[in-house]
Amino acid sequence: VQLSLSLPDTERWIKGRGKIGDYLHHLYTHNPVYEQRGIYEHVGRTWIAWDLINIAWLLNPDWVPSQIVSFPMLDEQMVWQRERDDEDQHMMREAFGINRDAIFRDLFEKLEKAP
Repeated sequence: VQLSLSLPDTERWIKGRGKIGDYLHHLYTHNPVYEQRGIYEHVGRTWIAWDLINIAWLLNPDWVPSQIVSFPMLDEQMVWQRERDDEDQHMMREAFGINRDAIFRDLFEKLEKAP
């Protein structure tokens, strides 16, 4: 599951919802990455809203289930390895899922209340 939005999503739930909503809609429709990647139409296309995941996790960790895992390291064959004998093994938090609907519902409700 990804935090993906479509043009109809942004037009229905984001555009017209205050200055922030209009700006987010503008960013969606005028994303400079579209031209860079040769994307010139929005029909049937979605875009991943990566920026929201960090805030969503802070607002409600249940929306982004995660676990503590060992930090991977590249071995001599350029393959990521998690299992090591290293005493200085670092740990990190890794997300293994998202509740897309809850995250966007929260965003849309907040935009609805925006001035």
